[in-house]
Formats: sequence, C-alpha cells, structure tokens
Amino acid sequence: MRAVVDVCERLDALGDTSKLDFVLWEALSGAAVIRYGRCFKQGVRHYLPTRALSAAPHELQETHAFVIALRDKHVAHSVNPFEENEVTVQIGDHFNSSQEITSVNTAHGRVLGLLFGMPAQLGELAKWWLGWLNREGKIEREKLVSLARTFTLEALKRQPQGVLGADTGRHTVTKRRKRP
Repeated sequence: MRAVVDVCERLDALGDTSKLDFVLWEALSGAAVIRYGRCFKQGVRHYLPTRALSAAPHELQETHAFVIALRDKHVAHSVNPFEENEVTVQIGDHFNSSQEITSVNTAHGRVLGLLFGMPAQLGELAKWWLGWLNREGKIEREKLVSLARTFTLEALKRQPQGVLGADTGRHTVTKRRKRP
C-alpha cells in the first residue's frame, strides 16, 4: 500500500494538464491500479479482507470498487472498448470497384489512465488501508511475541531463518512461487 501512496503522489505532482506527459500518466496509473488490486486477489500470497472496508467512509468504499473494477476489466483483463484492435481498408472516392483496393491497415488503441483527481482518492484509500494494516499488525505482533515466549531460546534458534528480498535472477523469475 505504501507503493500505491507513492505512485499516487507522483501522479498528483504531474499536475499541469497542459504539459502532461500522457505516457507517464498512463504508466503510473496502471502501476497504481495493479499494485492496489494485487492486495485483494487470491493466489499464493495472503490478501486483504475487503470486509474490513465496511469501517471505511463510503467514498473510500466507492473508490475501492471503481479501482478493482478498473483493474479487473481494463488493466488486467481488458474486455472493454478502452483497448481495441482495428483493421481498416483504404477506399478512395474515385474507386469504381473493390478490385482497386490496394491497402489494408491495422491499428491498436488503448486508453488507460486514472481520471484527474482519482490519484488523490486512491492515495487516501491506500492510506486508510495502511492504518488498518498497522492496527492489525500490532495485534498480530503481540500474539507472536506471546507465542515466541513459550519456546526456549534453543528451540527458536533451530527454526529456519527468513530471507528478506527476492532473487530476481534469470533462473528464478520464470519459476512459480510455491503455495503455502
């Protein structure tokens, strides 16, 4: 969620629409939507419970629904007219028959980008989740401290060590993550 806030702040900083770099706006919009949406999709990782949003203000709930729909129907699995492939045939006004056609073209178009003002809303939503995560994390950490105190130091030292960070080398990027 911290990354979502960071990306939304960068989108807001682009500000002046008369000088807007639309390629950058689209890229950052997609990044924000994808990063936010991944937190709620089932898979190998644990996901955030959307039921927790019932405690959030209604506007944030609406923002969540919009961003998830945008992610599902447009960014991750485009099924809308926002992304289209077209085939066109060049027909001259002077043509007497279709036998005179000499050119067929293809075109790809995609419109992606959060509406102006939406990065601020998504940023606020992500901040709400960060607060929720901090509160829930504190509760879980307290439980884990209590649990850890039931073991001897020797038993804890025998446990496997966690590794922070991921190996992103060529040999590991193509491997699927193991399910817990």
